[in-house]
Amino acid sequence: MLDRLVNNGEPREEDGYQHARIVILHLPHQILLPNPSSRGERGAEDIALVWEKLSARAMVDSTGLAGTVVAIVLMVIKSCSSQTAQPPSNPPVTPNFVSPTEDVLGKEVAPDFTFAVWNENQKICILAKFSASFKITYPSLGGEQHISVNVPEDAKVKGRCGTFDREPLLELSWPGFRLFMSFTVVNPKEKQDTWELLSMELLYDTASPLFDGATQVGKQTVRSLEDGLFYTQYGKSYFCPSPDVIPMYNHKEEKQVLARMKDVHLQVYAVEMGKFSQFQRCSLVRIGGLPEPFAQDETVPIAVGSTLAVMAVLVVIGYALWRNLATRRTDYDTVE
Repeated sequence: MLDRLVNNGEPREEDGYQHARIVILHLPHQILLPNPSSRGERGAEDIALVWEKLSARAMVDSTGLAGTVVAIVLMVIKSCSSQTAQPPSNPPVTPNFVSPTEDVLGKEVAPDFTFAVWNENQKICILAKFSASFKITYPSLGGEQHISVNVPEDAKVKGRCGTFDREPLLELSWPGFRLFMSFTVVNPKEKQDTWELLSMELLYDTASPLFDGATQVGKQTVRSLEDGLFYTQYGKSYFCPSPDVIPMYNHKEEKQVLARMKDVHLQVYAVEMGKFSQFQRCSLVRIGGLPEPFAQDETVPIAVGSTLAVMAVLVVIGYALWRNLATRRTDYDTVE
């Protein structure tokens, strides 16, 4: 259409008016008056081509009526092309919607100085707070040696939450050591079910410079064999200032490590709002290596016991006085 519009027949001087009218009639409406919102059916390249060819024609036919008409057409096309080439002044803004799968609230915040494990919903399922030291015995060229290793507060935490077919697991790791604590539910079919420590396992490498002169160099694994540790009612947390020392054995069941824990606060089931539930205290604590009763608040029992003791003493005194008076009366009647 564009080639036919501009190049079909060269204009002749004697019919310049008629040729100019033909040019106007053959210009498509979409080119002369394009829709700015849709940018016309022809692109900006077509309009630029028409502009270029008609500009050349205006230079040739710059006199007479034909030149005037062509100049008007060029002004219209230039105006339309400038409108077409202009980008929209206010481009549409795409709203930033949050996907329903994104975690808007974020993960629960664990209390300070605790080790925590989160589930897939970013809720805390295991919460632990304690300090622990391990006394490790190892053979060396000079005989048995002992080192003491403490769990650092910044130990890396991993683990898994408890499910119907898997026990909860807490893993703490620091350079050269890894500690695993697995738990289990006892009597899950009963109403008053409980949970306890299933096993505690420590991995270490005697190739570390800490084990000076070790003769058995390599990775070692020791684990606890005692059952019923940290026995706690389901839905409660376990708390004990100083539980019993936990012996740990190698694969030959030789005792190699003694684990000593302090200020133990644990909960591995039914953690609510990322906080410890009501705690259940241990009955004994270890002071100076000897088990002693846990120091509990005995104000109420002492008050009740004291009251009962005073009442008992008063009853005995009253009975004694009554007995004495009765005896005197009997003696007086006998004399008369």
